[in-house]
Amino acid sequence: CCRSIVINQDLEETIVVRADILIRGGTIVDPARELLGQGDVLIRGDKIVESTPGEDVLAEESINTTGCLVTPG
Repeated sequence: CCRSIVINQDLEETIVVRADILIRGGTIVDPARELLGQGDVLIRGDKIVESTPGEDVLAEESINTTGCLVTPG
C-alpha cells in the first residue's frame, strides 16, 4: 500500500515510498525506541511509517528539520 515501483527515464525500476508528510534531516530522539541519530520520519494519515534508508520518498509535504531535534509527542 505504501510502496510503488516506478520506471525512471533510464528505464530502471525504483521503489518509491509514499507519505503525506516527510520530516527530513533532523536528529531523531525517541528514548522509548532507543533512537538517537539523524534521519527522516514519514507520516501517512495519523501513523508514522517505516522506510528503508536509500528508498526514494514521494510526500505531499516535506519539512526540512536539519539542525533541529525531532521528538515524539
